[in-house]
Amino acid sequence: MSDSEPQSRLLLYSLESGESRQLSQAERNSGLPFWSPDSRSIAFFADGKLLRLDIAGGAPHTITETRGAATGTWNGETIVFSSNVLSRVAASGGTPVPLTAIDPSRREIGHYLPVFLPDGSRFLYLRVSSVTGNLEVWVQPYPGPGAAVRVSPNGGNDPVWAKNGRELFYLEGRKMMAVSFRAGSTFEFTRPVMLFTRQYLHPTGSPLTYDVAADGRFLMLKRVDTNTGPTPINVVLNWVAGLRR
Repeated sequence: MSDSEPQSRLLLYSLESGESRQLSQAERNSGLPFWSPDSRSIAFFADGKLLRLDIAGGAPHTITETRGAATGTWNGETIVFSSNVLSRVAASGGTPVPLTAIDPSRREIGHYLPVFLPDGSRFLYLRVSSVTGNLEVWVQPYPGPGAAVRVSPNGGNDPVWAKNGRELFYLEGRKMMAVSFRAGSTFEFTRPVMLFTRQYLHPTGSPLTYDVAADGRFLMLKRVDTNTGPTPINVVLNWVAGLRR
């Protein structure tokens, strides 16, 4: 990589002070970060590695090597990340152990975007088929036993758990879908219902472009029309004389 090529860095923004500080220093193309459960550390991908960095300071620690683009989720002292299939690895570092396998009968090409349920008992992820190109949302128990189940009958993308631990959301085309569930020894869920049609941006290559707050409000990206100027105000002078004509 030459110095003239685009590079990415990780920045931490403080909502209290409104200031940002750079987290990753030496790592080029740092990206796709995710928080530890205690919010004291982040994990991120850079230069073919999964790294861990304490927010208080210090140098990043290599957790494991990765292949290709990846995303991850953190539960306790375990990280589940995607690199074609999903694998788990100790947050302190170690050798990854596969959690999923490509299903040749479905002509799958990859499993991506894992997201742990808040209690850590299950995680959401995406399966991608080479036949239709469709993305499907699946839920898998962790660490097991139990089989994964599909919750998006017509395909889906960008899955997110609700903070209440009773719903999940995903996109079906331009529709925001919601699924209610009850997670115990089995995973019982309802048919998806449409909440609204999205009117926000979904940049290509972005792993997730929205989130849901604890009170159920959605945080999204919306295009700003930079070509729209201020509303003109017309001032008519000597209008009384015009009425006399």
